[in-house]
Amino acid sequence: MLSKIEPPSPIFGDREARHQGGRDADFSQLLPRKPLFSSQKLDWAGTFLEHHHQSTWETPYFSSTYHSIIVNNSHQIPIGHWSGDRKLHQQFNKGDITIFPANTQNKQSWDREWEFFLLCLDPKVMKQIAYESIGTESIEILPCFAIPDPLIYQFCLELISELRAGELCCRLYVEHLIAALSIHLIRQYAVKNQPLPEPNGLPKSKLQQAISYINEHLTENLSLKDIAKVVGMSPFYFTNLFKQSTGMTAYQYVIYHRIERAKQLLRTQELSIAEVSEQVWFKSQSHFTNVFRKHTNRTPKMYQSDTK
Repeated sequence: MLSKIEPPSPIFGDREARHQGGRDADFSQLLPRKPLFSSQKLDWAGTFLEHHHQSTWETPYFSSTYHSIIVNNSHQIPIGHWSGDRKLHQQFNKGDITIFPANTQNKQSWDREWEFFLLCLDPKVMKQIAYESIGTESIEILPCFAIPDPLIYQFCLELISELRAGELCCRLYVEHLIAALSIHLIRQYAVKNQPLPEPNGLPKSKLQQAISYINEHLTENLSLKDIAKVVGMSPFYFTNLFKQSTGMTAYQYVIYHRIERAKQLLRTQELSIAEVSEQVWFKSQSHFTNVFRKHTNRTPKMYQSDTK
C-alpha cells in the first residue's frame, strides 16, 4: 500500500547551500518570482506541481530528490543548460519538456520572460508502479532536454486546471492523470523500455466491493487511494485491474454513474440544476453542464425540459 507522502520542496539549492546547515532550499528561493499556482497545500501524494512565469534569470546549480519535469508553456524560447562546466543552448518550443532525474546536478538560464510548469514525482512511487507493471523496482529515468511530448503537456494542462480549482479539484481525476503520466514516463524515459503486461482484471468479489464503495460515496470527493484501500491494493495496481474488468477507468466509471444519478434527479423536477450539480459532486454548475452535454448531447436544462 502507498503511504501518504508529504509534498516535497521539489528543487533544492546549490551545493554550497546544501552543505551549510544541512537544509535544502526551496526552488522558489532560486527564482525571482513565486509560482502563480502551487499544489503544496493539496494532497497530491507523491507529486508536486507549480505554474511559473519568470523573468530573465540564471539559476545556481540545483538538484532534487524528486524526478523533475519542466514543461514549456511559452512560444519559442532559448534556454541555456550546463553539462558539467559547458553551457549548451537549446530552443524550446511550446509543449517541449526537459527531465531532470532525481539527484542530478543542473543549472539553467534564460534571457526573456518564460512561462513553464514544474512537475515533480517521487522516485519511491515510480519504483512501486514499475514493480507492479513490469516486475522490477530497478528503473532509471533518463535525462532529456527540449524534446516535444504532447501527452505530458496535455497532462500538465489538465492538472493545472484542477490545481486552479483548489479544494474543489476532483481527487480521483488528479490521481488518474498522475497514474497515466507515471506509466508514460516508465514506457518512454526509463532505461529499460519494457512493454507493460496485460492485467487479468479484479476478482469478482473485489470488483463488487469497489463498485459498492463507489456507489455509496458517489456524492463525495472520491479518492483512488480510498477506493483501492477497500480492496487492499495500491492505487496504480487497482486502477489497471478495474479498467480490465469494466472497460473504464475508475474516474470514467464514477463520472458515468454521476451523470446517471443526475438524470434521475433532473427527472423528479424537484431540484434546480445548481442543486443537482452539487448533489452529484461537480465542482461547479458550468463543469456539470459541460460533462452532462458530453455524455448526453443535451444540457441539463434541455434534459429536464424534455422530461416534463
